[in-house]
Amino acid sequence: MSEKLYIVRGPIGAGKTSVTNALYQRMPDHASVVEVDGLKRMLDPTASSVWRRDIANSSAAYIIDQLLRLPRSAIVETHTKYPEEVERFSQIATTIGAPLVSVLLTAPLTICQTRAQSRVVPGISYAIDADMVADYYCNLEPQPGDMVFDTTTISADAIASSILSA
Repeated sequence: MSEKLYIVRGPIGAGKTSVTNALYQRMPDHASVVEVDGLKRMLDPTASSVWRRDIANSSAAYIIDQLLRLPRSAIVETHTKYPEEVERFSQIATTIGAPLVSVLLTAPLTICQTRAQSRVVPGISYAIDADMVADYYCNLEPQPGDMVFDTTTISADAIASSILSA
């Protein structure tokens, strides 16, 4: 199996973790998960901030680069609404010559807000409220080449199968 970069992105509550886990379960000996939010929580669990996002994305980019050079596939889970951050990850794959599979997960805003309210995010001490979900929900447009899935109409397992067959 050759190394690939899988970018799984979407708004808070879209189902990124479920899809990432389903994808990883199908290839645990060949891939590592890079959870950008996990890196953010390690840096500062008390508040969302620009500096925290920047450092987490720089760290994720370094980790992705190192994994793809092993060679090992990297599954990046991020809810970024900033296309330049996804482009940074994509550029690493291009430079190394690793195939890229970019995925955008969607769900209606109200579903994302309900999902976010019903879960507990370990390691943070600030609330993920409806306004924060709405903020991350806006400007999440498909990028050229994205595979787009509505997680209210297809299961995480089915999405993972589709991603791996791409």
